[in-house]
Amino acid sequence: MGLWGYMFNSSYIRFICFTKRLLTMWLLVLLWVGLCLVFAGRGVEQGILWSKKGADAFTWNEHLVLGIVRVLTLAVIILAGVIGGAMGWWQVFVISAIFVPAFWFCHNTAYYLTRNSIDSDVYPNWFSAESTTSTSRFNMPFLWRVIGFGISVALLIIYTTLAV
Repeated sequence: MGLWGYMFNSSYIRFICFTKRLLTMWLLVLLWVGLCLVFAGRGVEQGILWSKKGADAFTWNEHLVLGIVRVLTLAVIILAGVIGGAMGWWQVFVISAIFVPAFWFCHNTAYYLTRNSIDSDVYPNWFSAESTTSTSRFNMPFLWRVIGFGISVALLIIYTTLAV
């Protein structure tokens, strides 16, 4: 058959197309997970900040969290650039839009868990807490956060399996 006959064999072409599709799916899922981690990290940062204890919030150095969030942010930016350059910037936009309903779940869960770790049960319902002192313009109740996260995961699964 020879090399050219093998390369143009339909099963080989199907394998290459499948591999490219699988790689695209995993890169998009990785971008979504990266966004979740970045904004969960930002929730931990803000939990430390709003506890008003700063360096005394934990026995370990809070700069560890700050550094990890910066590295994650840089990794997400690089990954978005790779996806945008290789597959089109519209893919980055779609995944970012799909992530939006999950933002409050990732961020607020990390924030409330951090505040409880620092201030010992300032939010008795832990991650399902709802702030009464938030200055945020829009503070989602727990049920909405869970539903938003579920919608975001469902849209991610649908988009990466059907549309890619």
